[in-house]
Amino acid sequence: FNYPDGEIYVGRPVEEVIQLNAQRGLFGDIEKGQIDEEVAKRVAYLRSGKPYSFRRVHPSNKVLEMKGNPLPGGGFVTTYTDITEFVENQKALEELNVHLENRVQQRTQDLEAMNQRLEDARQLAVQANEDKTRYFAAISHDLLQPFNAATLFNSILKEKLQTPELA
Repeated sequence: FNYPDGEIYVGRPVEEVIQLNAQRGLFGDIEKGQIDEEVAKRVAYLRSGKPYSFRRVHPSNKVLEMKGNPLPGGGFVTTYTDITEFVENQKALEELNVHLENRVQQRTQDLEAMNQRLEDARQLAVQANEDKTRYFAAISHDLLQPFNAATLFNSILKEKLQTPELA
């Protein structure tokens, strides 16, 4: 096809527009020998009358979303929308989400470690309390034993003092 000044204008056959876009490098990384095959594939798809939607990164690094719908009685309408900012925001949100998930995972691990340390400290406190209870039980037994012996000795003396032999 020969395009005067590479112009696209109303009424130009869609096959020529597709061919021009392919020659401009808007099909991505395809070899020169594949251009006619790619153009034929796209024209056949349009002729099938099926709606389509796809994204393509333009050589200017803009992301374009193309949506096509068949018209009643023939023809096709295609809209082109620059969604570069949306895609960049989406990528930024995905990166932020990954960062936040990593932070949540790290904080969860920190909390689990802290909970384990708290459980270990609680076990030590329970063990210390049990040891204290046993210690005080042993101490009170050891301290009360002489008092109990003295009390017993005192009560025996009282009994003996009431007997006439010692009076």
